Amino acid sequence: MSTSGVSDLDDSGDFPEGIDAGTDGEQEYEESQRAGRTTSLSVDTDVEFAATKDAIKLRRVLRKHVGDLPSHHSREGTHGDSHLASIAEDSTPDITIPFLPGELLIFEFVRAHLYQAVDEAGKSAELGGYVCISNFRVLFVKAFKQMTHDESAEDLIRASLPLTCVASMEAELLSSWLGRKRCLLSARPNPAAIAAIEIVGKDFRLLRFRLHDAEPAVMKKLTDTLLHHVHPTNYLALFAFDHASAAGTAAPPSLDADLHDTRMCLVEAAEHCGAFRDQMMTCSDENIARDCCPTYGPFVVVPLAMGQNLKKMAPKYHGNRSPVWAFTFNFIWLFRCGPPLDPAEHPLEPLLRGMRPDYHTVTLPDLLPGLDEIAHAYEQLRPLCMPHLESTRTPPPRPSAWLSSLDSTKWPALVTSCLRVASQVARRIHDRQCVLLIGGEEADLDCIISSLVQLILDPEFRTGKGFNSLIRREWLMAGHPFATRLGHVTRTGGEPFNITPVFLLFLDCVHQLMRQYPLQFFYTEYYLIRLWDEALACQYGTFLFDCDATRTETSAALRLLSVFKHIDGLSDEQRAAAGYTNPFYARANRVMWPQHQMPAYRFWSRMFLRWRDPSVTKTDPIRAFELRLVSRYLAAARSAGRG
Repeated sequence: MSTSGVSDLDDSGDFPEGIDAGTDGEQEYEESQRAGRTTSLSVDTDVEFAATKDAIKLRRVLRKHVGDLPSHHSREGTHGDSHLASIAEDSTPDITIPFLPGELLIFEFVRAHLYQAVDEAGKSAELGGYVCISNFRVLFVKAFKQMTHDESAEDLIRASLPLTCVASMEAELLSSWLGRKRCLLSARPNPAAIAAIEIVGKDFRLLRFRLHDAEPAVMKKLTDTLLHHVHPTNYLALFAFDHASAAGTAAPPSLDADLHDTRMCLVEAAEHCGAFRDQMMTCSDENIARDCCPTYGPFVVVPLAMGQNLKKMAPKYHGNRSPVWAFTFNFIWLFRCGPPLDPAEHPLEPLLRGMRPDYHTVTLPDLLPGLDEIAHAYEQLRPLCMPHLESTRTPPPRPSAWLSSLDSTKWPALVTSCLRVASQVARRIHDRQCVLLIGGEEADLDCIISSLVQLILDPEFRTGKGFNSLIRREWLMAGHPFATRLGHVTRTGGEPFNITPVFLLFLDCVHQLMRQYPLQFFYTEYYLIRLWDEALACQYGTFLFDCDATRTETSAALRLLSVFKHIDGLSDEQRAAAGYTNPFYARANRVMWPQHQMPAYRFWSRMFLRWRDPSVTKTDPIRAFELRLVSRYLAAARSAGRG
């Protein structure tokens, strides 16, 4: 086996030394380019993967090290009777690893065994295969000889974890007969004599590979490659830029078009809520150069009296986050801002009292736990939800003690606290009292409460389009620091950011509302899970940056892809098959008051336990019934259209 990685490829595209790709490798690529051949793979939804040069190279490596593989197209020719023996001996082996546009193989295959959890007791089984690394993810490819008759070539990929989704990595040394591990950090020298690598994901995944038959130099190169791409030092090293460039968005975006889209998103929401009806609000462009508040978007809706005074008002608040409009309900306003530098003097108070003498101020840091509590609860939740592998970690709590262990993490208390405060704020607005939300030094808690209030009071934001607009306004344009909270980039010195999943806390709150009002939401929890996965994966530019100014500056020469536009571009059948739409949705123009007491809390098993117990998403009779109804509805609609 070769000891050099595909990262050794030169500009000419030659194969690494020691890999005989065959003379037909380049010809196959050229033929596929001339024919415009593509291969489609249904992974999650709809993504089409082009047969790129790197995929051809990966195919040749597979043939050399894994063995001849049956053609996926040959399997289709058997009309569902998939038997390995049915493939002719002289048929050409064909497999296409589902690489995304812009995804490149940077480290070739290393023989390994993947530990897979079998049951809750921690018993595990080993699966033989190969580990490889692309510029997007770490892959484990199952050995061909272990394929079953009902598996396709794509089923060879048994584990796939985006590199930016890695929370920590540990290595078990060959000389460590007690099984002790050391954490792999990019700032430290990495060991070469490695017996196993354990990767913990930010989404509670656990991958453990036992390596063998590899030279120490290869092991060191493997760990160095992992660490280099797991801990990028700047935004441009993230996969979203390679993905956008390969997808055909290399042309510089039009600044005027982007500004128009941003302004229209804000204006449409304000007009829907009736913010401009009494002519007391205006959409100000004074922050278009980001010199008033760098974390706000270029446009903000503010009271008409302060529309031209943002530059004077902003320095009186932490982070220059002066009060801005967030929502209107029956001519009652909701504003949000950062804490004033002088708590005894609120610069906006005279203006608000002139507009509404009975306005109320809600200081969120006094009512909700801080960022440290959120990060601690998340870390405490991780060992409860991760897959347990025998002899690798502390055994999980007994089933009888699991709920008490969950309660001790304080995560349920965080969710119910957010619902309680959001319900109180919504009640004040419903009772015709204006509210000013004072958040922390950055846009975190106010993003959660402002978004939940709008979901409670306005059914428009329970639709797909309305929810996407809500996230764009209250999270992206408001300057929630996604990159910092989720650890997309590395601090100076090689230390990664601590994970503080404020966005996940919000999604869990939305999930609680869905459980209490299952017919009131057009989208489902599967859509929320997709958004969280995309926030971690960094495939799209939606959740990539800390604020709009950084997004504009970093992506000035390249228009990054949007996960919202990608999902909006799916057909109704594709969205239904992925489970993103609620077949029982019935819009009702009424307020939904959440139950925020602890007995009403429901643990989000489909989000948190999906890697520990896949049955929570695979064997769900209610979900299966929903999909059958959707299939029948779509079939009837198509028949009616033909008639």
